Amino acid sequence: LAVELAPGSASLHYDLGDVLQSQGYTVGARREFEAALALAPEMAAAHVGMGNVLRAEGRSDLAAGRYTEALRLRPGYAEAHFNLGQTFRDRGVLERALEQFRLAAEHRSEWVLPHTVLAAVLNDAGRPEEAVAAYEAAIERLPGDAGLHNDLGMLLASMGRTEAARAHYREAVELAPLNYHTRILLADQALAEGDDPAA
Repeated sequence: LAVELAPGSASLHYDLGDVLQSQGYTVGARREFEAALALAPEMAAAHVGMGNVLRAEGRSDLAAGRYTEALRLRPGYAEAHFNLGQTFRDRGVLERALEQFRLAAEHRSEWVLPHTVLAAVLNDAGRPEEAVAAYEAAIERLPGDAGLHNDLGMLLASMGRTEAARAHYREAVELAPLNYHTRILLADQALAEGDDPAA
């Protein structure tokens, strides 16, 4: 391993921790992030990595401290804002979660995930119109994502906005013709309106 050849490299320890975490090896990831931070306490990304380990262990309060430190070291760090938002969401502090998701989207405008999570949280909070706006912002950034069109279609259908829902279902089918789930939703929508599902 490269880290064995350069044990004094904080970046290599961080990279290995990131890989281990992505594969679910949180114990090994923790060890590597701790090594990275021992060598470079100012490495914001390693604080985020450690926060992710703590959150995976169910310790959202401690994870929040790591994300906050990452933001102190690197203001506007979108990933830190997003993950801090997730810790507030874990603890049911929805307004603060929404604030962090919005900041993540603001500081990394091309990143779709904060918009989709923001939409889900807003919808769960009974604020569907704001959720629609969040989905639309995500689609503006990634118009070719069939899943986004499908999710927005389902939300619009639940709000009784059937024509708009059908338009997004059709867009999803055009983007992913083998997505039978969306085809079923589109057919169900047509039947509910008394139309021909093949239309």
